[in-house]
Amino acid sequence: MLDPKNHIVALNYGNCLADAGMNSQAVDVLQAAVELSDGMDSELFLNLGVAAKRSGMKKLSIDSLRRSLELKPDQVLAKRLMLAQIEDGERSKDQDWYLTEKENAEYARILFDDYAEKFEEELTQQLDYKVPEQIVELLLQNVMNHSSLSSPDQISWNSVLDAGCGSGLVGEAIHEYTDRIFGVDISQEMVKKTRERRCADGQKMYTMVEDQELVAYMRAQGESSFDAIVAADVLCYFGDLVDFFKEARRILATGQCSGWLAFSTEDVVEGKDDGKAARGFCLLNTGRYAHRVNYVSEKLSAAGFSYVSSTSRTLRKSGSQVIKGKIWIART
Repeated sequence: MLDPKNHIVALNYGNCLADAGMNSQAVDVLQAAVELSDGMDSELFLNLGVAAKRSGMKKLSIDSLRRSLELKPDQVLAKRLMLAQIEDGERSKDQDWYLTEKENAEYARILFDDYAEKFEEELTQQLDYKVPEQIVELLLQNVMNHSSLSSPDQISWNSVLDAGCGSGLVGEAIHEYTDRIFGVDISQEMVKKTRERRCADGQKMYTMVEDQELVAYMRAQGESSFDAIVAADVLCYFGDLVDFFKEARRILATGQCSGWLAFSTEDVVEGKDDGKAARGFCLLNTGRYAHRVNYVSEKLSAAGFSYVSSTSRTLRKSGSQVIKGKIWIART
């Protein structure tokens, strides 16, 4: 039996229900916890907002997340998930509706630190996720088309950056074509998984893996440090891509097989996300960003990439929904 006077017990029970995927039941329990509380627990309103979002209760979710943010203004998870659900017509003119680079990075860190334990299995077994393989395949094709090489086996990069390496799935796909792979990820827990699975004895695919914010890591690298950069399912957590493209151009080397940037983006759904994507990108209900094709092309060109191509692909499944996007290959 729950202690009817203890909102913390109800909060913990509601969290357990949410963790088990029983979100509608979690909403009921967490609402009861709110009634028992003094209304000043930011975490309680955050968890209620998340459970309500998963249950399709948009108004309750937004109201709860807004209250969490009022109580704790630096609660980036509440801000991100609230903004993801608010449409243009519902936005007040005096509100800052854009997340900063720091807030985007913090959201990704929280998300993937929590997700690390089940990340790879869920992506590959439940969501039919093949973006790393697709990116590497298209990258190799483009290198072949723009060089005198007659076979992908002749590609031998000195150094590749796996930008936002996650658990190391890109390393699996690309390691035979490079002498060294450097991985960086905002999530310390994801980096641990990469080290366990792809840096152990007999499976040493990565030369080094670091937990750091991606653009900050890139800024610390010398010019022409990498032959290729791969960012698989990473830029959907960024929004504005200007700084990433600028640093990628600076740290890429030149040469017959060098100077390549490969990455994926999610599509803006025309007629649905138009208003939200006025700046060339928008925050989706999922909490990820989608980018317009012309925005990406323009920013790549402005950063100094001379060759740009994009290919439409299915990136993953999300329940019954198919997530569409682009795989981009660019060269300095």
